[in-house]
Amino acid sequence: MKVVLFLLSVFILAACTPRDFDDATLLETRNTAPESAGAGDQFMDQVDSEEEVAEHWENYSFPGSPPDVDMEESIVLFFKTGENSCEKEIDNIVAEGSELHIEIEQDDTCDDLYQPRSIAVEVERTLLEDLEQVHFDGASFSLDEE
Repeated sequence: MKVVLFLLSVFILAACTPRDFDDATLLETRNTAPESAGAGDQFMDQVDSEEEVAEHWENYSFPGSPPDVDMEESIVLFFKTGENSCEKEIDNIVAEGSELHIEIEQDDTCDDLYQPRSIAVEVERTLLEDLEQVHFDGASFSLDEE
């Protein structure tokens, strides 16, 4: 029984740990959405202070406190999208020229039940110097100039 509890706790901690990709870090992904968001809304929020990260973390209904992010070195992008009964998983986050691509994978054999999906991504400020657009789930978003 102790072994099962230990393995379960390791699995839970691993699922909560931020995940590094080529050019960014996935901080969180959940079936949540800001209360003000409509079912079909798809948008991105760019935040660059600890206070804004905490505010958006709560607004996007992510559990607990946001992870520590060095806001002098990074910004955080929050995305709201939707999915059917198959979860959208981040496959990679990669910069190509002036564009940041957040690549997703999703099974295509799912039913059409809509669920919200929100994602938080940490991006280093040095990478932002060359970026103008973010491409995510079929939409393009302009980055604010720093």
